[in-house]
Amino acid sequence: MVAEINHHEGERPMRTWMIGSGEDCDVVVAQPRVSRRHCRLTETPEGYRLEDLGSSNGTYVNGTRIAQPTIVSPGDRITLGALEPMPWPPSSGAPGAAVLRIGRAADNDIVLDDPRVSSHHARLLISGARTPIEDLGSSNGTFINSPDQRVTQAVPLTESDTVYFGSLVVPAAQILPARAVPERVAPAPPPIAVAETSPEPITVPPPAAPATVTPWTIAVLAQAPVLAVLILLVCGRQAATPLTAASRPVVADGIASTAYALALAAIWLGGSLAVWAALAGRAQPGWAPTLEAGILASPGSRLAVLGVLCVAECAVLLAIVHPGSGLKGPWIPMFGVLLLTASVALALGLVTFSLVRAPRIAVVVLMAAFVAMIVLGGRFRTLTATGPGATVAALMPSRWAFEGLLLLESESHEPPTVPEGSDRVEDLAEDFFRSDTERMGPKADAMALGFMLIGLAAAARFISSGSKPWR
Repeated sequence: MVAEINHHEGERPMRTWMIGSGEDCDVVVAQPRVSRRHCRLTETPEGYRLEDLGSSNGTYVNGTRIAQPTIVSPGDRITLGALEPMPWPPSSGAPGAAVLRIGRAADNDIVLDDPRVSSHHARLLISGARTPIEDLGSSNGTFINSPDQRVTQAVPLTESDTVYFGSLVVPAAQILPARAVPERVAPAPPPIAVAETSPEPITVPPPAAPATVTPWTIAVLAQAPVLAVLILLVCGRQAATPLTAASRPVVADGIASTAYALALAAIWLGGSLAVWAALAGRAQPGWAPTLEAGILASPGSRLAVLGVLCVAECAVLLAIVHPGSGLKGPWIPMFGVLLLTASVALALGLVTFSLVRAPRIAVVVLMAAFVAMIVLGGRFRTLTATGPGATVAALMPSRWAFEGLLLLESESHEPPTVPEGSDRVEDLAEDFFRSDTERMGPKADAMALGFMLIGLAAAARFISSGSKPWR
């Protein structure tokens, strides 16, 4: 019930509205981030006074959290918590504000039954004549009028606009409401009507065109054998050459080149999978729906598909290079190093795309990181035990993968025969990782890669909890 407060005789009564998620509020906003009694809106001679009631997530006016009663107007952007728009009570005489949620799940106000659309993809913020659209951290993104114009904050929508939910094209006129919605804003059924004659949610059927596989997916699946063949062509079969004191320099250099190429190939495979996952399903206008958009629609299926592809591509890579180049190192430990390396690169790519919303810039950042890994991986210069170079190199997965693969292979070769009177027997890794200073050992290399993977996974989890990028 709206309260009326008389402050002085002769003044017209002031009205006040309780706003929150509780059933006893005048304006109910049943969202998890909204407190039971979140804030109070009061009509005063100076305007509307808004007061936060000690809510958990705060009340914000134009992006600033208020700590004391504040005079507001319908033109201000008021949110309960940092994101949930505050609906204006219709009885206040101000233009009403409400929320229409859009997504694939049946509990949305506007249902888009298409695998490219996240369960809760975006929402319309209805406030008077303006109806902004806001992305809810969807997997494939929301775009206005062009697949390059991604919605990163609330953007006003007009009937002449075109909205891309991933690559699903929907005219804005089809989802914009035809009238104001009721005061009570709650996600539970029945959904808010968006047309005078239909109380049911709007359902946009999927396109009739069959799903297709993009050329990018074919390239991703084919790159492991292609990289393996390139490694064989460039590095040859020096690992199969008998090891003697005379042949040691050539054999050591050839094995090092093969091990380093394998490490870089694993990094490339993991990073390219991240790029593919981030860009899959983002098509140009008029393209048919893609198979990738369907299998990568949910976070669970996305991670499962990426994990399977990562394992398969590392296995194919090593299965071709190991016998083809004459390597003698243990297959399973070498495969473990490759898989850890590819997983680190995959996690790095996913974190990069979560932090950098512009896809082209994210790809540039990943390419710059890849170049740094090539330079500081230890193949082209012996790593020192101390100094800035060693610190930076320790952050490179290429450095740990190269050492792990090289030591595993070196341990499988008998030491070369040395001239009589010499007391120094150098293994195949000595030119790159000196045994007395820089060498850590295969187990330590695997642990370093494992810690990198755990750190990046924690970072991805933290980013996901804040911006919901995998929703």
